[in-house]
Amino acid sequence: MATPIIFDDGGSIRIRTEVPNGRCTVGLLNVDLYRKGFPPESTEREEGPFTHITGFTIGKLGGTNEIVDSPLIAGDCFTMQTANHQCVIVSIDERRGCVITVQGADDNPPIVDLSKFGNVRQYKVVNAGPIRAIDGMANGQEFHFVAAECKSIFTALIVWDDTRTA
Repeated sequence: MATPIIFDDGGSIRIRTEVPNGRCTVGLLNVDLYRKGFPPESTEREEGPFTHITGFTIGKLGGTNEIVDSPLIAGDCFTMQTANHQCVIVSIDERRGCVITVQGADDNPPIVDLSKFGNVRQYKVVNAGPIRAIDGMANGQEFHFVAAECKSIFTALIVWDDTRTA
């Protein structure tokens, strides 16, 4: 089973996952600043399968709101837009792997920091603010979220494998 990937906005957008056996790739750290005609970005692929997405927010008064709770299929994709014109794009590929792209604006490339504690790897886009909106497809169905509409102070999405073996 794939290790869950958590996307949240603890001040700046964070991408966290467990890294068994000390594996620590650096794909999201390698921001390409010179992509002609495109904003700067970096990409990493995590092996799957990723079969489910769950998302929620916590509001100013402490209540939670569900964003999405759905199976994932190949071709599903969602984009988290943050303050400071940064975004994280997540796509489920044909092998049900998870392709993560961190993208900035032409004049504000993403600055990605990596920390590792025990077996947990955390990427933090330090010049991004909290998640402002999420647009995506899960199980072929659209979903949308705007933080200001529910007075969100914390947002999280988790992609994981919900298949079970007998």
